[in-house]
Amino acid sequence: MTNSIYQTILSVQRQHPEWLKEKYRGLAWESDRYQTALNEKVAGIFESAGDGEEAIAKLRTFLQKLLVDEFFSSSLFREMLTLLRVERRESQKARSGIAILLLDAENLQLDGKTELFLTSVCTCPLRVKIAFADWKNLGKLDRELHDRGYDLIHVPGGRDHADGKMIAVGSSLHEHYPQATEVLVCSSDTVMTNLCNHLQKKGLIVYRIGKHGELIGVLNCQTNEIQTHAIGLLLDIPSINEFTKIVKKIIKEEQKISQSHWIKLSQISQLFKNQYKLSISQVISSHIFGKKAIEFFSEDVANFAIHKPSSSAEFYISLFEQSVTQNTIQINNDDLNSKVQKSELPSINSSDELEQVILEIANTLVDKSGTFIEVGLLGAAFRKQYGVAINKIVKQLKVASNFSQFLQSSKRFKLKKTSKSYQVALTEK
Repeated sequence: MTNSIYQTILSVQRQHPEWLKEKYRGLAWESDRYQTALNEKVAGIFESAGDGEEAIAKLRTFLQKLLVDEFFSSSLFREMLTLLRVERRESQKARSGIAILLLDAENLQLDGKTELFLTSVCTCPLRVKIAFADWKNLGKLDRELHDRGYDLIHVPGGRDHADGKMIAVGSSLHEHYPQATEVLVCSSDTVMTNLCNHLQKKGLIVYRIGKHGELIGVLNCQTNEIQTHAIGLLLDIPSINEFTKIVKKIIKEEQKISQSHWIKLSQISQLFKNQYKLSISQVISSHIFGKKAIEFFSEDVANFAIHKPSSSAEFYISLFEQSVTQNTIQINNDDLNSKVQKSELPSINSSDELEQVILEIANTLVDKSGTFIEVGLLGAAFRKQYGVAINKIVKQLKVASNFSQFLQSSKRFKLKKTSKSYQVALTEK
């Protein structure tokens, strides 16, 4: 295993030297001295943590001292992890445990490459593969899966029949396969959650496999670690921080061209895909499997503002430091932060004091009553000014269960619910 890591470092120095931190770029990594030192360090990690996921986590921590974030979102890093896991699996074949794959073929199709990726996830050899479907409606898929070693279970057509059969068979795996230690549950249906929980209670390591767009995601139900595999090809997916920087740059460029603060999400998505040959959904799902693009931007209130003029309109995005309302009222973060210096911030000890503070902040965001802004933006402005989440203050004062409820209870604000969030405006004084 140590040699795989050493070879990866050599590849980085030759192909992407900028991925090495500056003080390590000039080292003669090809020399015996550095090869020995690196291999001894890695061997020590595996010796102290074993060759399981704990060792992988410690290895990543060590590599973060040598390499920048871009490396860890590259195909080179993913290939190294895949190779390590394959080597780990091969070294553990002598164990009596086996892995079992359950596939809802009506819900999810796995090609040979994806299946190979899944075998690298397991620590035990994959010995049993069972697929469930109404085969007469799936063309030649039954023949293909049979040739790849699957046991095929036919389920008559009907809503969720394949799900039910898969759950029934999966629930009794420990009886028919007592040597099983790992199970891969391949279905995007949420109904499989109960099966995964049941198998975990029986002491099995469970991997939940689902599809989102062009990505296959693998959730280790024991550790909550998520791995992703791009169907058909491996993609260089940027880190979340790098992705955020890219999107902000695209928005700023489009704002200059259009002379408007608000840019359509569909327009941003197309520009991103044109430049990076990736969809925004692919990037987000690779880091937060199942998360939708609009959910990601709505939750990142420190960087983005979201607006939807009506239920039938498209979503628009702007940057928090530039715009917060549909009327493109601007915020100057420096003015906002300097208005009340943190060292001079008054304490908030009551509902009335909290209401007054929120009014002051809201008045810096809007210039008239009746103008609605996102509740999340008001909360983000409070956090920038006071260095603490508004919900935490609300709960400490015991004035409401959350910020939205507090605003709803106040006569100084009016609240309305949109399809994705709450908006707030000042009432007439």
